[in-house]
Amino acid sequence: MTPTPNSPRTIFEVIARFIRKAIRFIFKTIGAAALAAIILAILLPPAAFAIRSTQPMNNPLFNGLNFFQIIQLRDSQYKLSVARYNAAHPNTKYQIQPEVCSWSEVARSITVSALLAQVCTLAKCSGLLVVPTSLKTYPAAIWANFEYNLIDEFNRAPYQPAAVCRLPPIFLLPENPSTGE
Repeated sequence: MTPTPNSPRTIFEVIARFIRKAIRFIFKTIGAAALAAIILAILLPPAAFAIRSTQPMNNPLFNGLNFFQIIQLRDSQYKLSVARYNAAHPNTKYQIQPEVCSWSEVARSITVSALLAQVCTLAKCSGLLVVPTSLKTYPAAIWANFEYNLIDEFNRAPYQPAAVCRLPPIFLLPENPSTGE
């Protein structure tokens, strides 16, 4: 006996197929939205950090320089310090390279300061300089906390194990801003 087009069994099968398609559509949509959210959560903070790094830093210690200028300034300070150190110690077996100090500081600055600022701002750790009040204030809070952590990292530089890497956090503007000298 074959079911007729209007039999209860046929109607039930049509409804079941519709429900199955609707459920698949809902789960595919949720999956796609979750994947998009994960990708944004991974890509957005570094992109926002890179964009914000080109703008002047807020703290007066940085004299209106942006993060990249600060890193370049510290690199030139380390090169000068290492050159003086190597000149004062010509009989040592190994000469110190300036990258030892500058890249370790950059790595600490970005990993410790930036990640700590992001995680603590998200978790609202105690002792934050700025606590976000909404999703709109979250990026500004991360940057303010990054600057605060960065100053803390720079203040620890005079206590580095290698004497040549002990530079105080002084960020003077270059005499000729167009050439950087």
